[in-house]
Amino acid sequence: MDFSKLKPMPDRAILRINAKEREGIFNKKFKGDDGKMYSIIVTVDEQSGFDRKATLFVRTADVISVGRKVRNIQAGDIAILDYLVDNDENIVLGWENGDKYVSVKAVTTYHEKEVYAYANRQQKDAKDIRVAKVGSVKMVSQIIGCIRGEKFIANDPYVFIEYRKQGNKKTASGIEYKDTTPYAETKVLAVSQRSREEFGVEEGRNVFVKFDDLFDIELNEGMIAACNDEDVLLHI
Repeated sequence: MDFSKLKPMPDRAILRINAKEREGIFNKKFKGDDGKMYSIIVTVDEQSGFDRKATLFVRTADVISVGRKVRNIQAGDIAILDYLVDNDENIVLGWENGDKYVSVKAVTTYHEKEVYAYANRQQKDAKDIRVAKVGSVKMVSQIIGCIRGEKFIANDPYVFIEYRKQGNKKTASGIEYKDTTPYAETKVLAVSQRSREEFGVEEGRNVFVKFDDLFDIELNEGMIAACNDEDVLLHI
């Protein structure tokens, strides 16, 4: 099958998960004290739904084609994936020379009206409960963003920020101390147009984000972090 000729649904993208990327998940290389390179072979139970299976995943894929409603991503980009994508067997289109082709949702949709869970009228003092407000996320994109050349491009509602690890810090004089603040002061690397318009988050600005709201993304080039646009607390 020629996957490049497949036409994705309007809100989806067809991606190729490279065989070498998948192999690298199970073969970790490191340099020993003697300067030699060593490999650790990682094995995991292949049983569907096995807990440890979700800890091994590919983070990037090549974008082959996109649907007409996809705005922030285009063919030729390197997609940065939600960690569940590589473990989802329901989105697999097929395989070619060890490469896996998948069709993923690439557009985040939002509720256009309030959604309620209606109370059981047979219960005393039962009340309707609002479970979604106008503008809240209805279904989130499986693509967090992409790399185009040397530039990061965020896909809403995600914001890419510089990696910041919680732990020890140093003063200007070199004295180490314990960093106990729950907030990360970091810099915005990329933000979508919607997030800029809705929340005022700007690329290049310093922001505060709770460490609990961050998730790390490990790429071949190094570590970055991301969060939802509504979790950005303060712009500097």
